[in-house]
Amino acid sequence: MVQLDSGPLTVEQWKALPADIKFEGDTMDRLRMGDKKWENERLWQHFVKKVVIPAHQTEVPKVGRDGSILANK
Repeated sequence: MVQLDSGPLTVEQWKALPADIKFEGDTMDRLRMGDKKWENERLWQHFVKKVVIPAHQTEVPKVGRDGSILANK
């Protein structure tokens, strides 16, 4: 298991994390703490919509109901 610091993350540090921890709640909290502008809920939600969701869609495989891995588009 990867041992990680518990302090704030920059976007660059977040992007370098493996997908299995990148999108966890604690990691997202650390990312949000990494930039004061994300104290503004509207700016944070915009970042999530434009950066986090697209990253999740490309990095985390989709799983079918039968447990099979589906291709990401």
